Amino acid sequence: EVGEGTLELLYQAINDSGLEKYVLRDEENDGTVTTWPTFQQLINSNRRLLLFAHDGGMESCETSTCPEGIFYTYDHFSQTNWNDGETCELRGNSNTIPDKHGFFLMNHWKNDENLDLPSKTNAEEFNTYEFLSTRLGKCDERVPNIVAVDFWSTGDVLKFVEDQNTKIGGGGDAVVAASRSGSIRH
Repeated sequence: EVGEGTLELLYQAINDSGLEKYVLRDEENDGTVTTWPTFQQLINSNRRLLLFAHDGGMESCETSTCPEGIFYTYDHFSQTNWNDGETCELRGNSNTIPDKHGFFLMNHWKNDENLDLPSKTNAEEFNTYEFLSTRLGKCDERVPNIVAVDFWSTGDVLKFVEDQNTKIGGGGDAVVAASRSGSIRH
């Protein structure tokens, strides 16, 4: 999420780190992409850093100008409901994939019911291989590009993602684990 004034900090961090040269930019430079490159194409072009953001005043690139090199998250992602480990119903979108969104994000966490914050106790249940497999099985033929979890190091998240990527093979799609409460792993 982009908070007030953080977009400039993001650009500064990217430039200071030397990552600028890896940022994928769409050819029209308008934040819209109709066909995404495969991972192999990203590697071959040496443009393998994709930046998505929302909030902080950022709106759909289809209706407003997006910052250079940053795609508006909800122009490109369908996502499941938050705090839902039982279904694969989509949040705010039609329940069919593929739709106009190129990526599928499976939100897979349950907040602490009293504080409405990430819960390590809930993650201990949600992040088991069995729980992740059961949930993915409810998504029919939809394979998430990103599985968003809390406390990625708790449970079997990385093993689950690794196994899903092995099943997919080198077809251009991949599953990545992202954590709301820690660093990103793949």
